[in-house]
Amino acid sequence: MTPGENGETVSLPHRVHKRAPIQCFLVLVLVNLMWAFQFSGAKIATERLGPIAVALIPLAFSTVLFAPLVRVSRGKEPGPRWTPVVWRDLFLASTLGIVPAQLGLTWGVEHSLASNASVLTLTIPVLTALMAVMLLGERMTVIRWLSFALAISGVLMVSDIDWKSVSIFSGTYLLGNLLILASCLGSAFYNTYTKKLLETFNPVDLLVYSFLVTDLELGVLMLVFERPRSAAFTSLGAGVWASLLTIAILSLSASMLLYFWVIEKIDVTQASLSIYLLPVFGVLLSTVVVREKITASLMFGGLLVFAGDISGYGLRGAKEDAELGFTGKGGGMAKANEFCLNGIIPIIPTPFTVGEQVDWPSLSRLIDFACAAGACAICLPAYASEFYKLCEVERLRLVAEAVRHAAGRIPVFAQVNFISLMQALETAREAQDAGATAIAAAVPRMFAFGEPDLYRYFDRLLSSIDIPLLIQDVNPSGPTVTARFVSELHRAHPHFRWIKLEEPMMSPKVTAILEATNGEVGVLEGWGGMYMLDLIPAGICGVMPGLAVSDLLAKVFQLAVNGDMAGAYKIHEAVLPQIVLSLQHMELFHHAEKRLLVARGILQEAVVRQLALKLDGHTEDRISFLNEQILALLDRLELPHNPILPTMAGKAH
Repeated sequence: MTPGENGETVSLPHRVHKRAPIQCFLVLVLVNLMWAFQFSGAKIATERLGPIAVALIPLAFSTVLFAPLVRVSRGKEPGPRWTPVVWRDLFLASTLGIVPAQLGLTWGVEHSLASNASVLTLTIPVLTALMAVMLLGERMTVIRWLSFALAISGVLMVSDIDWKSVSIFSGTYLLGNLLILASCLGSAFYNTYTKKLLETFNPVDLLVYSFLVTDLELGVLMLVFERPRSAAFTSLGAGVWASLLTIAILSLSASMLLYFWVIEKIDVTQASLSIYLLPVFGVLLSTVVVREKITASLMFGGLLVFAGDISGYGLRGAKEDAELGFTGKGGGMAKANEFCLNGIIPIIPTPFTVGEQVDWPSLSRLIDFACAAGACAICLPAYASEFYKLCEVERLRLVAEAVRHAAGRIPVFAQVNFISLMQALETAREAQDAGATAIAAAVPRMFAFGEPDLYRYFDRLLSSIDIPLLIQDVNPSGPTVTARFVSELHRAHPHFRWIKLEEPMMSPKVTAILEATNGEVGVLEGWGGMYMLDLIPAGICGVMPGLAVSDLLAKVFQLAVNGDMAGAYKIHEAVLPQIVLSLQHMELFHHAEKRLLVARGILQEAVVRQLALKLDGHTEDRISFLNEQILALLDRLELPHNPILPTMAGKAH
């Protein structure tokens, strides 16, 4: 529980509510019943049509039937932004997921044995779990491994596989077995990758658009390999069309919409366990339809499968999962990208030409300066980068160019500041794809939102990325987020690693956050470094100031953490007037920052993109005077004005 906007106590929403696992299990039981029909329904149709046509027709039916629901399902929400990344994701989901899943099994069984197919299809949940670990950062725990073992044991008892006839690696059946394995890999990929796509699409959007891409691909394959005549379709009886339509509505559409609903609430690894229910339902249906005898092995095997599934869900909420070491999306990649911040992380300003175009060569010099100044990371495009004046293409290119030029010398934080969650998700993923080391995102403060609303926002943002996240919070109209908020969010998403706060008198909050997270979420000070010497003793791990004074503040930080507070104060008090002046107005900061960078010989032009604040003569004189004081301070400390041009050190530019 945490205080609400009016002092009342409210609950932070967890990724999975306590009752969600059992609800998800029951829904997945229904989903697998729907999937089970596809095998018998397709068998009826393949007697009259080729396998590609049998795969295509139900998918086309589904696309046509559910296309009118796309607008209805969105309500007032905007549709997805059709970026190259979105098109790529849909193409991957279709080409590597649906197409091989639909065709591989049909073609494979024609060139192999049913017993081989029975064994190979047992790999689908395991392959799904492995892909969830690699693509989504989910973790396999001891409980989950035991759940898989129970379920597989039960399936083996129920299926009554003729092990003597199994020949997986035989040259005679190798091609067929490889096709069946491709089908299993396709199913596992689609079951996993769709969780990532659900951050961009709602379930109906995802169903229709992914099926539409698949329809086009299968249509081309059918024309090339099968070329069915119109008579083949017109001669189909009502029973065949009914089977195909039932597959479309139940096995493909309704089942997948329910599956999408489930994986938005639980891990894909947990959902994949339910696939082991398929052979159980298949055998149970045969006892009803063909009146086969129910044996003891069938009953005991079925109970093992259900026990494995239920234990896999664990009947816990996300909070309990987190306490046992489970992580959500990004957990695996966060481990791989673990790096520590301990120092200065300057914001890289966006350099412009006199024509207000982005000056890309100057951007490289700014990054070189940050590296030479002793920064431990860089961040862009943030407020101090004039991000709100940049188009989307410029923002993404700034990140890509920074990553390219940094070339591993320094971590690159890509700033993503949007009130629109969908825009934040897509931009964060694009920055991640461009190679950013971490994402930085500001708390949306244009309107008053309670912490439960903000939790939902960052819960989804963290679920969409694999790399670490830094949250920036400045709230002119009230307090920043609470320590409880930080703790709960980090517990659900361990790759939420840092929070940057910008407010006075925040030493108690720094201490509270470090205690609530056991020091696992680092706290950084913004506000140009104004309060850094008050907060270093409280435990902040870094400061995020402007670039122009970052080498001086790096010296201050180093002296302070080494215990020389007197030396740190001596330098800081000389820099402070420049910080105080520039922070009176965001646009004033841009002018002061860029003019100091020009004075130091790092930038050629101090252009601030319009709409910009027009400086009066007094303010211009004040900026020039304070810049001269900074240059004099550098001389006294024997630090170069321009550390990327050592021969120019000590000279004013």
